[in-house]
Parts: sequence; structure tokens; C-alpha cells
Amino acid sequence: MSTASVVTPYRALFAVPVLRRLAVAGLAVAGYTLGQAVTGPARGRLADRHGLAWAPVLALGLSCALAVAAATCATAGTRDSEARAGPVR
Repeated sequence: MSTASVVTPYRALFAVPVLRRLAVAGLAVAGYTLGQAVTGPARGRLADRHGLAWAPVLALGLSCALAVAAATCATAGTRDSEARAGPVR
């Protein structure tokens, strides 16, 4: 099986804008899952040693980081679509 025969269906998937969003969302979920798997033991040790008093602070920090990332993505999407539209005549 050649690499081209494996990659071709995925290129077709990324060619459709709606499916591209789903593929990117799938990659984001996969990254989240891997991150949870990697950091899980450390988070468990912290919870066992220090209790869960730090959890609300961490949740607030993560939600702020997520809000900043979402705002950045929304702004980048707007700039990209304006750049593709070309000059207004």
C-alpha cells in the first residue's frame, strides 16, 4: 500500500470546508485526550497530597486560557477570510 493511496482520501476530506472543521475538531479532541492521559498521574498526585483546594483556581486559569484561544481563533478566521476576499473595488 503506497502513501499516496492512504493520503488521498484525507485530502478529499480536508477539501470540503464543513468536513475540514470536523477533522480539526477531531484533532483537538485527540490532543485533549492525550494531554489528559499524560498529565493524569501528576494531577492525581497533586490531589492526593494537597487536596482539591487548588482545583477551582486551576479551572479558572484553564477557562481563561480557553477564552483567549477562542478569541484568537475567531480573530484569525476573520482576518483570513478578509485576506482571501481581496481588495474591495
